[in-house]
Amino acid sequence: MILLLALVVAAVGAGALPWPSARRPVLIISLAAAATVAFLVPRDGSIVGSDALARLVIVVAGVLGLSVGAFSVTQFAGERRGRRLVPLSIAVVVLAVASAMARSWLVLTVAWVATSAATWWLLRVATPSDPTAHRRAGWALLIGDGPLVLATGVVVALHGPLALGGRDALTGPPALLLGGAATLAAVARAGLLGRPSWVSETVAAPTSVSATLHAGVVNGGAVLLVRVASLAPLATVWRLALAAVTVTTLLRLAPAISRRADLKGQLALSTVAQMSFMLLAIALGWPVLALAHLAGHSLYKAHRFISSGGAIEDRAAARRRASRGTAPTPARRLAGLVVLTLVGLALLHGANAETATLTGVLTVATGAVWWSHTRHPLGHAVPLILALLAVVAGYPLLVAELSRVLAGALGRPAGHAPWWLLPGLLVVLARRSGHRARLAVVAPASGATSPLTEYAAS
Repeated sequence: MILLLALVVAAVGAGALPWPSARRPVLIISLAAAATVAFLVPRDGSIVGSDALARLVIVVAGVLGLSVGAFSVTQFAGERRGRRLVPLSIAVVVLAVASAMARSWLVLTVAWVATSAATWWLLRVATPSDPTAHRRAGWALLIGDGPLVLATGVVVALHGPLALGGRDALTGPPALLLGGAATLAAVARAGLLGRPSWVSETVAAPTSVSATLHAGVVNGGAVLLVRVASLAPLATVWRLALAAVTVTTLLRLAPAISRRADLKGQLALSTVAQMSFMLLAIALGWPVLALAHLAGHSLYKAHRFISSGGAIEDRAAARRRASRGTAPTPARRLAGLVVLTLVGLALLHGANAETATLTGVLTVATGAVWWSHTRHPLGHAVPLILALLAVVAGYPLLVAELSRVLAGALGRPAGHAPWWLLPGLLVVLARRSGHRARLAVVAPASGATSPLTEYAAS
């Protein structure tokens, strides 16, 4: 019912109404109604349900659908292709929500494969003159989803549909088989297979399509791996393999992102790096950190793509403001770095593993943002340091609350690595990124991005 409603909404938003002024309000109202209906689905339905994880995805997808859908109505106004692209874009988001709402592994697999197929179809329609994007996406998703379908078929034949939410459990070879297939599917969806990644090839698509895919599709691997953990903890061999793939990708992309001349290209590569970060958090045993990053990255990346058209003017305005300021003295720069570090260290006291990890990551990231931005003249340094302090102090509190809310939806624990591993990795990435331009946060002042400082922004 939700999918049908969303497709009707998409048709309206694409131009089914003869009154252009009514299209955007109807789109917003209808999508809000669809999200409300999704919230009202019982927690433990036989096919779909709305537990804490599903509701988190519904909220993120609702905001994404409203913002990108409204942008699409404007972008494709008067164009015939909008009648296909807008419905397909919203269908992709709705299918991703269906994956999170599935209450059996069989239904989850069907929704997951349907999302991949809709993604391929959307890219095919969006890039008719350049088949590279949808061909790469098709092969990558086929390589990832094929083993998942086979593994699901074998396990379902042996154990039935496998109800999620802790009601069914797997052990032995079936658990190992399904965990490996889910890991491969998550890696493929995140764009970690192939060089270049299928995700980076989507820059040829219209901006609204890029925003939908980068903010609403590629991060589905986190949900998939959390759901498979409700059947059995992810085996150590798959966690190590996932960690190896993600760390390799991060180290490879760290110096490459800022070499892209185009902003959309930088954003596309940074998405792959951010997905590596998210999946690495799961491999190390920090699922709440991964899910918090899923939400933050989705909303942030959708905004960045939608606002990319005004980046040139924004950068020019930022340069004009900076030219009227002065660069902080070395002593003030060092004092700001010390304050950020001390606040981070103070928050580590008494924190659990995931909150400590996040605090360490944010301390490193915000320190890099402060140090790189204060190399140049600033209008006022105080607002910057206050904003960074708010990030270091506030985001861990949000994740701690998210950990409490999601406690019943995170599956069976598989242990976690020491919290200092991830901040240590980010320091290595900072060194590998090289000169200061590669440490610049995604902001109007630079337009550049890196897997280190974009974490603080998202």
